[in-house]
Amino acid sequence: MGVPAGAHQRLPRHRPAGGLGELPSRDDPIGFEASAQLDRSRLSVLFRLLLALPHLVWLWLWALLALIVAVANWAATLALGRSPAPLHRFLSAYLRYESHVYAFLLLVASRFPGFTGAVGSYEAEATVAPAAAQNRWSVGFRLLLALPAGLLAGAFGSLAWACAFLAWFAALATGRMPRQLLNTALQALRYHLQVGGYVLILSDAYPYSGPCEQRPDGGR
Repeated sequence: MGVPAGAHQRLPRHRPAGGLGELPSRDDPIGFEASAQLDRSRLSVLFRLLLALPHLVWLWLWALLALIVAVANWAATLALGRSPAPLHRFLSAYLRYESHVYAFLLLVASRFPGFTGAVGSYEAEATVAPAAAQNRWSVGFRLLLALPAGLLAGAFGSLAWACAFLAWFAALATGRMPRQLLNTALQALRYHLQVGGYVLILSDAYPYSGPCEQRPDGGR
């Protein structure tokens, strides 16, 4: 399903407190774009978990195949120094679909997502840059290198679920997603996706956990 022009916007601006000035502008190979729209359908919010169940089942099945492809991608990238294009495309689609599902489940997005993970098909999705050369040493020890980021991603995940819990009540009462909860959930989801892409060997850029502005030319 196509998306109306202008539906995608950059990560909503989040300024740290304390006069720290402008946020750093980044063009990470793996990013996250989302609509800044705050309106939410109360009926959709009320039954959000139930509505997401088919997607959670499909995501689990897709993850089983993605695990096999990820192992093949690791071996191929270790040998070639670059992720093969077919494997990169498949794993990129999986990461996009994961971002669609979690954005819907965490109330970051409002529309019901599709099941294909197609580029530009949803109002909130991961952006993945084309395959590029990677350091073989980084690829060889990827799981070990990703361990600290994975632990931090777990903490971010807990934060995202806490935001979704609070936002569920707020959206039921007001029909809107609170801006600060949206910004926090976006930050947490962006980091989770960067860690996922790093583990899947889609990029050797180490996940960035700080707040930032994502440049519009980053990803894809």
